[in-house]
Amino acid sequence: MRSLLLAAALAVTAAPAGAAELLTNGDFSAGATGFNSTYAYGGAGSTFQGNYWVVSNPATVCAACFPAIGDHTSGQGNMMVVDGAGSGDFFWEVVVSVVPYTHYDLSLWATSLGNMGSTPNVTIQINGQQLAAVVLPNTTGVTSTTWNPISTGWFAGAATQATIRLIDTNNVYAFNDLAIDDISFRGEAVTPPGGGIPEPSAWALMILGFGASGAALRRRRGGRRRRRVERNCLSAGAPRRRDRRHPFGSSRISTVPPASKTGLPGRSLRASARLSAVTRT
Repeated sequence: MRSLLLAAALAVTAAPAGAAELLTNGDFSAGATGFNSTYAYGGAGSTFQGNYWVVSNPATVCAACFPAIGDHTSGQGNMMVVDGAGSGDFFWEVVVSVVPYTHYDLSLWATSLGNMGSTPNVTIQINGQQLAAVVLPNTTGVTSTTWNPISTGWFAGAATQATIRLIDTNNVYAFNDLAIDDISFRGEAVTPPGGGIPEPSAWALMILGFGASGAALRRRRGGRRRRRVERNCLSAGAPRRRDRRHPFGSSRISTVPPASKTGLPGRSLRASARLSAVTRT
């Protein structure tokens, strides 16, 4: 029982405390690393369609093209600036390992960098499945903008890997520009169809239950064994007789020595008494 309790404690300790972040550079603080893109990485002053930049202010790329804004994280950090290509290519992609039969949440912040004309349409895909498509509103002026939250859920099923892509599906060139920041991808385990493999906390409860059931079974078997031994001992010795004077009718047992103890094999004590009386007369 002690070993079972120890195993249960270890199982509880091994249970995940919460969902872990699976992206390593979702806030772009490390620059243009930790993701893939079919867009070209452009330098300052380059405003060609299908380019992207990782900067702290879009206006440093082109002051006449993009508003001067801070990132969503702190207002001072990096963001990804995208000049929409409208070709269906992805401007951001990561491939991460996932746990089968687990629910994941993807979230990010995005803003349009245009103040008129067409607007970006940010589409989220995981393993080729489209999960969300959000049209970003135009900015109200070249010097102001609003960060918009975008989020979606995804169930891994039997998958062990997730290819996450962000695509601008707007095919119009003019003003089809955007920025993204603070991308997050987290997962929470759920019970697989048909039972599957229990979580560590479930294992702990199962172990405790098995231990309690086993202890009760051992006590029951031990009681039966003791009663069996008592019956065998009594049947091998003298006949049992209930003591009528016991208050509850009872379990108090007295015994009469067997005939063999009297020294007269084969005769009872009563027969021996009669024989003694005849001898005296």
